[in-house]
Amino acid sequence: MVRPGFALADAVWCSRTDPARTLLLGHRSGCIVAAAAARRLADGYGRPAAQLTLLEAADFYHSVIFERL
Repeated sequence: MVRPGFALADAVWCSRTDPARTLLLGHRSGCIVAAAAARRLADGYGRPAAQLTLLEAADFYHSVIFERL
């Protein structure tokens, strides 16, 4: 589930969209994708997203989202 987030971050970066003007929104299982994209933008490209919103994150992803990413 992390690789789609990296792909999303790469797509944002390659489209020349300014991450500082980007809102990433994830719902349920999409939370891990949005969190992975936010991490990739911040660590991989040195440009954090303006906002990361996680709605109703699936319980079994909590440790991945909040501890590993």
